[in-house]
Amino acid sequence: MKQQVYKTGNHPADHRTFGGIIYASDFNTDCRKNNNASGSAIARRIARDLAFDKECMANAARREML
Repeated sequence: MKQQVYKTGNHPADHRTFGGIIYASDFNTDCRKNNNASGSAIARRIARDLAFDKECMANAARREML
């Protein structure tokens, strides 16, 4: 029987966005120090980095208007 393999294409780097900082602890998914009611630390960091990217885009758009 042939095995199906899902392959994704290469995505070019987008240097217009911050993207965030990757920590070694991001890859340790089986060790949770505490069960946080406000979500995981990784998810909060991703959301914070996305908000930073949006703020930078808004600042750039405001500068272009001047």
